[in-house]
Amino acid sequence: MNYQELDNLITFKMGVPSLYHIMLGMYEKDTGCFEYELTTRETDNYKLNIFLKKYNVNVERTSITLDHRVHEITVTIPYKKIEKTDPILLFNYFLHRTNFVVTHFQLDLETDNCQRALFIIIHSNYYDIQITKERYEDEKDMDYIVIKFKTYDIFIDKLHCLAIIANDGFYN
Repeated sequence: MNYQELDNLITFKMGVPSLYHIMLGMYEKDTGCFEYELTTRETDNYKLNIFLKKYNVNVERTSITLDHRVHEITVTIPYKKIEKTDPILLFNYFLHRTNFVVTHFQLDLETDNCQRALFIIIHSNYYDIQITKERYEDEKDMDYIVIKFKTYDIFIDKLHCLAIIANDGFYN
């Protein structure tokens, strides 16, 4: 994984994370087609499609507010698809791209240099980025790197306004 590959998926329009064209604070109805394109790995960006297929990346809107705005976006990547140094690369990438307030980085290594635990949080004024290593109950032998972008309810209107400004003309 490298910075260019991440830039194909993640941008920070007006400081707000955008995965392809899905931004925190956007209305759910405005993001459905983009989530479908990411899921099928058939976007209008050839390099992004290669990245999604290479790492078997899954992007989904995992939480919607009561007024139908995107509250949380989750990216999952099978752990076996990434290099041992990729969590550090992700941490550095997000530090460089965000106006962070507080960070926390925890990486526990086993004796064979494999990661036993991973917990990274990057906190800004409007959202958090959390990177963890997780194992889902239905897949007993599969670990994932999970990247969550989560906003705070009180700031959702500001994020929606920023999304409109950043995408001005996109929907017209």
